Amino acid sequence: MFHVITKVLMQWGKMQERFVVFERDTVIAEDVCETLKSKLPGCEVRIARSLAHVRGMLGSMDRLDALLMAMSRVDYDASGLESEIARLGARVMLLHDSAGSSVREEGAVIRVPRPYTSSMLGRAIAYALPQRQP
Repeated sequence: MFHVITKVLMQWGKMQERFVVFERDTVIAEDVCETLKSKLPGCEVRIARSLAHVRGMLGSMDRLDALLMAMSRVDYDASGLESEIARLGARVMLLHDSAGSSVREEGAVIRVPRPYTSSMLGRAIAYALPQRQP
């Protein structure tokens, strides 16, 4: 699983400058945010605490590289965000609570089981993204 997350992040890291992290757990959100900023100096990272906040952010943006969301694929599909995300050209990482699930790549969406994210997502970002000079 670590390999799949790392592979996707390495591909994403070649073009990422703008991120939105939708995560209600403040510690995880801030860890991800700090890791991204340390690996990609100059990148813009915004943290959203609610789906309404995500919608507002996306509506005000002209471009987004990646959206990391704590949500299942079913909830993501029901959220109606797919067309807005496609308009922005973003990729999506869904962090979900389905126990026992594996990491899955589905086009521009990667699904990651949430039990692994608190310990693995930061390490995967740190490992996958090359240190960018400011």
